[in-house]
Amino acid sequence: MLYSLIILEFCSLEDVIAASKAFYGYSGRKRPSRLYKYEGRYRLIVYFASAKRDIPTALEFAERIFVSFTETAKTLEHGKAMIKENALENLALL
Repeated sequence: MLYSLIILEFCSLEDVIAASKAFYGYSGRKRPSRLYKYEGRYRLIVYFASAKRDIPTALEFAERIFVSFTETAKTLEHGKAMIKENALENLALL
């Protein structure tokens, strides 16, 4: 399956958890994801199978959305890793 890399940026951890529950709730399957803290905000790096389907849901929760490799590189290099694997699933099951 081909995935699209998307970074969702949130103000609070509660918003990240709510978004994770929504995504996991309708897909019910694991998808590669990581959680970072970058410049005082939370960034959830997620690999979506269907950006066309997932972006509208992401817009309900995320403050900003990035699809840039530059933003991904900045996040990975300068951000603090909070959950390195399966962040979406782990947060959804809280």
